[in-house]
Amino acid sequence: MQEEILHFLSLYTRTFPQRKNIHIAACTNISTGWEGELLCIDLAYEEDGERSNEEVILKLYYGQSGIRKAQKEARSLEQLAHTGYPVPRVLFSTLDDSPFGRAAVAMEKIQGHTVAHNFEKSPQERQQALVTQCCQLYVDLHKLDWQPLVPDPTRYQARDVIHSRVVQAATLSEQQLPGVFDPVIAWLQKRASEVSRLHLSVLHGDFHLNNVMMRDDGAFFVIDWTGTDLSDYRFDLGWTLLLLRTQNSAELAGMVLEEYQRLAGHRIEQLEFFEALACMKRLFEIAVSLKSGTTTLGIKPDALAEMKRQVKHIQAVYAHLQERTACSLPEIEKLVLASDEQID
Repeated sequence: MQEEILHFLSLYTRTFPQRKNIHIAACTNISTGWEGELLCIDLAYEEDGERSNEEVILKLYYGQSGIRKAQKEARSLEQLAHTGYPVPRVLFSTLDDSPFGRAAVAMEKIQGHTVAHNFEKSPQERQQALVTQCCQLYVDLHKLDWQPLVPDPTRYQARDVIHSRVVQAATLSEQQLPGVFDPVIAWLQKRASEVSRLHLSVLHGDFHLNNVMMRDDGAFFVIDWTGTDLSDYRFDLGWTLLLLRTQNSAELAGMVLEEYQRLAGHRIEQLEFFEALACMKRLFEIAVSLKSGTTTLGIKPDALAEMKRQVKHIQAVYAHLQERTACSLPEIEKLVLASDEQID
């Protein structure tokens, strides 16, 4: 970690030349996700004759797609902050020429806890209030005017995002795991033309209670923007509901869906199509990693061991996929639906 601290100090000093006598008081690894390593750096400095403190999150990205993810996250945070959407402030980023040997983004640390942490410790009425606040952030994101955020809005308006997402899923599946997901691909292709085409929205890509921070003063911030996209908001919602259903509970997923619909002012139609795609995406990521390692997908090496421990989650995803599509995937059953003893 000492080498990372030295590189951080060099970049921080270059970014803020007016800050003098910079001192690192502490550096802690707080990694929890699959895609990167998170370091919390507590530093002190002098500026305009006054001593100040700052805590910074340094995110280091893994794998072949790390540069793309870092670039996407830094750009998304800067653009969203410009619109007034509550996200951490970016301090600096370093990509293909990174001294860390991998892409990195430094951003402010939100002083507080995740909503997931607060949710678990709260009484029922407070849990409902937390869900409402998170869903309002989600609805606000999907209603955000995205056109000022891209250089050529017409290029996005002409896309059939439903068809292109199914084609992308089919192509990746054939390249990485040929034949394995064919029944699901056929199910999606058969229904894609019947799915209504809606306006484009800004997507988070991984919105759940662990990616919403509640600051000590009660303000909410959304973190982890490596999966940002412009597409049908139901792709976002399908992924969120899948994670809540399989990692938390069906009751919490239902609560979030009900509150999202209430705040949005309308019922979400044809959601089963997007949930099926979300299930396939999750199973694909896990199956590719178990078969070929984690580098291709840009997730940290020890995520593989974590995936192997999440047998019940994987089984729940597969069961939900079968519930939505009635498709059976024998290769997935053999690859990732082993018992705890077999995986260990």
